[in-house]
Amino acid sequence: QVLKDYMESGRFSRGKDQNVASASFSFLGNIDLDIKSIASSSHLFSPFPEGMQDTALIDRIHMYLPGWEIPKMKPEFFGNNYGFVINYLAEFLKESRKIIRFDDLNKYFELGNKLNIRDTKATKKTVSAFLKLLHPDGQITKEEMASYVEIGLEMRKRVKLQLAKMPGGSEFKDTQFSYVDKETGQEKFVMTPEEKEGDYEPEL
Repeated sequence: QVLKDYMESGRFSRGKDQNVASASFSFLGNIDLDIKSIASSSHLFSPFPEGMQDTALIDRIHMYLPGWEIPKMKPEFFGNNYGFVINYLAEFLKESRKIIRFDDLNKYFELGNKLNIRDTKATKKTVSAFLKLLHPDGQITKEEMASYVEIGLEMRKRVKLQLAKMPGGSEFKDTQFSYVDKETGQEKFVMTPEEKEGDYEPEL
């Protein structure tokens, strides 16, 4: 319960003291079964310990990044030029938490009306992270913003789709995630690759 409260509000109690923090959580794990099979017959949070397979806890997770879509390290991924030393990069990342880019997507788009408060918050936080890392000068095109919004929606939608497969997950069945172009009024729906039945071959 302490973990759930902290993930929701950034606050936790120790005795009579109320504490505020800004640390994030990243849960890393391996899926030993075939991804295509588990995506169709089970849920992607099954490697979690049984005590953590709690829908209220998992609903507080902003995004699920599928490791099977990330290429394995290759020699050509390494550069020969100058880079940031780790303590400089860490300080930059720490300072970037003070920058507010949460509502920047509203310049071009609005999120669909099927997203609830947690879905909206999660998507906006993911988009904000992209903007702070890749556009620290604040300059971004509409096309670039659209790509970040789609990634944010896909990552959050994957969480909701898995919640719907879990016991007691019927309240998470509504996963029509979309965003609307403010200029044209066009609404675009976002799907995860594993939703496309019979058409999903993950690159492992």
